[in-house]
Amino acid sequence: MDANGIRQHCLDYGGNGPPLVIVPGITMPAACVEFLALPLAEHHRVVSVDPRGRGLSQQPDSGYELTAYADDLAGLIAALGLERPTVLGHSMGARIAAALGAYHSQVPGAVILADPPLTGPGRAPYPVPIDPYVDSLRKAKHGATADDMRPATP
Repeated sequence: MDANGIRQHCLDYGGNGPPLVIVPGITMPAACVEFLALPLAEHHRVVSVDPRGRGLSQQPDSGYELTAYADDLAGLIAALGLERPTVLGHSMGARIAAALGAYHSQVPGAVILADPPLTGPGRAPYPVPIDPYVDSLRKAKHGATADDMRPATP
C-alpha cells in the first residue's frame, strides 16, 4: 500500500471480527508473526506490517524516528480502512505502537505492548549481542520469508 508518502508492505490474514494490527520487532518481517496471526484471525481481521526500512516496505533515506513510524502506521491503518484497531507491537514494534497511541490517540482502539525495549539514557546496555540482529535485518531487507527467519526466531 502507498501510505504516508511511502510504499508499505503488510500481510492481511483476513478473518472476521474487530481489526488487529501486529507490528513485529526490529529483526522480524511481517511474515514472522504468522504463527500468531493465523490463530488470532479466527476472531479478528489480522494485519501484520513491515515498518519503513524493514522487510518489503520502502527504505527511504530518512524518517526513522518514532514520530515517522507512528505517522506511517496511522497512514497505513487509514489506507486499509481499519477503524480503531487493536495494535499489538512486539519489541521495537511495541515502541512504534506506543508512539502511535501517543501521537495519534484517535487511531487505535487499544494498544498492547509486548516486550518493549527498556534501554535508554542512564540504563544498562541491551543484554543481547547485536550480531544476530544485524544478520536478521540483512535477511529481512532482502525479503526473507518466515521459513528463512525460523532458525533465528523459532
